[in-house]
Amino acid sequence: MAGNGKVSRNKAKALAKAQQYLQKNNIDRALRELLTVVQEDPKDLRTRQKVAELMARQGRNREAMKEFTLVAETYRHGGFFPKAVSIYKQMIRIEPDEMAHHLALGEVYQQLAHMSDAMDHFNIVAQHYEEKGTTKDRVKIYQKLSAIVPESLEYAEKLAAICLQDADPQAAFEVWKNLANRLAPKGPSDGLLRAYEGMHKFRSDDLELTRKLADLYLDRSQPKKALEK
Repeated sequence: MAGNGKVSRNKAKALAKAQQYLQKNNIDRALRELLTVVQEDPKDLRTRQKVAELMARQGRNREAMKEFTLVAETYRHGGFFPKAVSIYKQMIRIEPDEMAHHLALGEVYQQLAHMSDAMDHFNIVAQHYEEKGTTKDRVKIYQKLSAIVPESLEYAEKLAAICLQDADPQAAFEVWKNLANRLAPKGPSDGLLRAYEGMHKFRSDDLELTRKLADLYLDRSQPKKALEK
């Protein structure tokens, strides 16, 4: 118990000194004090966050992000999602073009059921990956978006096209099949028609699918296309 009391006193003293140095805008000395606190108590997330913030002020972004990430992930895995959101937002302000931060923040928003916010960050990532991402990157981000809006024709078309670019027709077929399964119970629609058309490209010998597609053409007053089927 005496040892713990000593650590606590040392910690309080170091935090007080750090605050005094910050008031004098002496970031180096403040950091030095805060790092002694972290060394003695690595689980002190508030101090680690302050360390990261001061490192960022000094332009030591790599070290700052290492600390920010540790704090954010600890909050996230502990179920403290609003606190994790706050940290990821700080990280994005410092490194707005780092897609890993947007992905992480989007996932936390998803866990909070803030789907609109999650989509905002996932769409930022998707736009970036359209220009610079690998096929694998693009598949993953559109899968995330499709999971939030499973009836989206836009995301299905994107995902199916990427799968075809990757020479994976089976995966493209599954994209259209999943969309069709979502939309079919709601009755005829343009989205369902597009899903069946997408499936039919890979299963043209499927008579049941062909019949469904012909029925949808008839529903949309397209008898010529229906007769073709």
